[in-house]
Amino acid sequence: MLFTNLFALLPLLALASARPHDDKLHRRQCTAHRNHKFSANGNGTLDGQESAVAAVVVSASSTASLEQETQTATFISSSTEVQETATSVSSTSEQQATTTSSSSQEEAATSASSSASAEASSTGSSSGLSTDAQTLVDLHNAFRAQYGAGNVTWNDDLASYAATAAAKCDMQHTGGPYGENLASGVGGGYDVTAGFQSWADEASSYDGSASHFTQVVWKATTEIGCATSSCADGTIFTGYGSDSLYLVCEYNPAGNVIGEFAANVAA
Repeated sequence: MLFTNLFALLPLLALASARPHDDKLHRRQCTAHRNHKFSANGNGTLDGQESAVAAVVVSASSTASLEQETQTATFISSSTEVQETATSVSSTSEQQATTTSSSSQEEAATSASSSASAEASSTGSSSGLSTDAQTLVDLHNAFRAQYGAGNVTWNDDLASYAATAAAKCDMQHTGGPYGENLASGVGGGYDVTAGFQSWADEASSYDGSASHFTQVVWKATTEIGCATSSCADGTIFTGYGSDSLYLVCEYNPAGNVIGEFAANVAA
């Protein structure tokens, strides 16, 4: 009888030992990248979009330097349709991580604070885009040029879609008709540049499969729209004592289409 009970307990012990323990992790990265498989439906739209996400904690020990924010969402464009209740920036597409230089951490923390939220809704360039919107367009185009991909332009409809997704603070893909990249970080001055860099850094490990990197440089993509949200502790990240910045970017036409990588992603 004793041996019978012991054998019954073995599966439970195995499950307990296999359970990941990440209470003290400072960094999390998704490695399960998936290709998108599109098929036209009767309405001419696309079905079956799949992608992967990743989250990053930047310098959790310095979270005290990051100002507290209320959970809000904001369009990072100059669109007059931006609601007054919106305030911040986020992103989604297919993967992410973060790299933030120590020299720019304080400045980045400001852009992740409520003061940065107000800046995101103001005009920050001669093109009429907000500061964060222009930054993301410039980052995409400079990186895409390295892989023979043309420039992308900003689309306010995509930004509006991204803002709706970002406001949920759930780090989940929408499954909509666009390509989508997601990134999130807390502490250490995490900002939109750090979020974008986490996608770009995936280039070094590209193996022919879908990733955030492949969506960023996808040649057929011509438009982007992004948004951020300041997400309260306990939503995306828990136990860091400060809000996290959630970045979502939408891409049109969507990338990461099975069978089209060779034509759209330069090695």
